[in-house]
Amino acid sequence: AEGGGGQGGGGCIVASGVAEEADALGALRLRGFWAANLEPVWSLGSELARSLAALGMFTQAAGMFSEMRLWDEYIQTLVQLGKRSEAERVVRERLDAAPTPEMWCYLGDFTEETRHYSTAWELSAGSCARAKLALGAAAMRRQAWEEARSELRCALGVKAHLAEAWYCCAACALKLGGKEEEALADLRRVVAIDPEHYQAWATLGGLFGQLRQPREALCAFREACRLRGEKHELWKSSAALAADLSMYSEAIFRGRRALETGGAPDPVLAAVLADAVVKDTRAADMTGARRLLPQLRTLL
Repeated sequence: AEGGGGQGGGGCIVASGVAEEADALGALRLRGFWAANLEPVWSLGSELARSLAALGMFTQAAGMFSEMRLWDEYIQTLVQLGKRSEAERVVRERLDAAPTPEMWCYLGDFTEETRHYSTAWELSAGSCARAKLALGAAAMRRQAWEEARSELRCALGVKAHLAEAWYCCAACALKLGGKEEEALADLRRVVAIDPEHYQAWATLGGLFGQLRQPREALCAFREACRLRGEKHELWKSSAALAADLSMYSEAIFRGRRALETGGAPDPVLAAVLADAVVKDTRAADMTGARRLLPQLRTLL
């Protein structure tokens, strides 16, 4: 009995030692926990939910957004699911609980009442660009161009990197008339922010043409053609400009591309080029135009 008791006591001592060693190792590991750079569970959860939404799994994503109280993403996901009434209910609940400029903007989206965007702008103390963008878009739909331009400029005062807003400002200036220089400045902003904005390049080309700056207009249309080579209207406009600048070889090339992309024959361009070839007019590169007769035949 005494032997059995001794063995039992020894087992307790061993077990106690193992437990103490485990505690010591645990404490050591805890000291390095903050150096492990582990993301918190809500960060991982939100990333997973956004990934699900990007894959089109909106139902699963909506449940996770709701659990984590990511209201913006939750509302957007409900809209994607076609549950606009439920999304509006969530928006109104959030406005009752804790009104924010974003929620007022959502309410404006659902009700199409512009006063909600005005409330959002006031609540944000002039920092909610989305509210002014929505007001500007509403004014453009009413064709209130001066008001639209003013609203958009307010939004750009908050977020100056919005290329589409600058483009809309330019469009409003052109609609108002007499503000070509302002429109030109706005369009230059667009292509500086987004060099791939082909509509801005095309509009720049047309505007430079109106201002009798054909070289600048041709440069702009070249960029537009590079970006959207399937648009025969761009090729046709640039061909006419090249012909006016005595760049006959380029005019023939661009005229041919206009035909290849589905454009109708341009008798005016053909007449100008034919006249230059017949008279052997000196081109911009100081060569005679008669050498372009074989190329011109492909266009005619």
